[in-house]
Amino acid sequence: MSRPRLGIALGSGSARGWAHIGVLRALHGAGIEPDIICGTSVGAFVGAAYAAGKLEELEAWVSGLSRRDLRALDGGWASEVQLDHIALPAEAVLQTGPAADATITAALDAGALGVCAEALGVLERMLADTLAHVRERRQFGVPIASFQALQHRLADMHIAFEQAEALTWAVADACHDAGDAQNGGNRDAARSRALAVSAAKVTIGAACRTVGQGAVQLHGAMGVTEELPVGRFFRRATQIELMFGSSGQHLRRIDRLQAPEKS
Repeated sequence: MSRPRLGIALGSGSARGWAHIGVLRALHGAGIEPDIICGTSVGAFVGAAYAAGKLEELEAWVSGLSRRDLRALDGGWASEVQLDHIALPAEAVLQTGPAADATITAALDAGALGVCAEALGVLERMLADTLAHVRERRQFGVPIASFQALQHRLADMHIAFEQAEALTWAVADACHDAGDAQNGGNRDAARSRALAVSAAKVTIGAACRTVGQGAVQLHGAMGVTEELPVGRFFRRATQIELMFGSSGQHLRRIDRLQAPEKS
């Protein structure tokens, strides 16, 4: 009588995923070898390592992996991932030297431009909420939106947003049209991209301060409470201003890139 075929399905989730390694080892120790193995998410990752005979290497890699979760300024979560005592073969090295630096810089610029785009949505929402608030809030029998000083403040906020939006989309279109993701080795293209992205990041940083601080001040004390969305958006805008380099760091980068080369 032939032995029935044995299949095993490995589920998702990092905790269960790493537990799959122990399960597969236990089955192997008991003399049970699955004929079919499949999985989803990290289960597919573990299953592929098992099918390729690389489960031991994967286990060593996992053992050297640690993570520390941190609460971010905007209330979200971030993690520090650390790899210890992990050896990689020479063929695993994708790039080294200037080529690797160019690829990393291009990736960081793409991330900076991405958070600039996110900031536009955050700023637009804060502007809309603030405009609705000043139209509804009444002082001395009239809406505070009728006060000239507040109208000037709202105009400054709107101008800052429009400038940031125009520059962000212009830089995004320019990078896309130039196909800059494929031009990591082109020095002139990389320099132009870096200048454009840094300019957008500085402009977004200024807009985050102008719109965010204005929104909080025009809402009053409730502008910093958890109950009001504007308070949470203000924290996110502050976080974005610091991500992928602060405004000061990007200004210094622009200065360095525009400085004439030394002979």
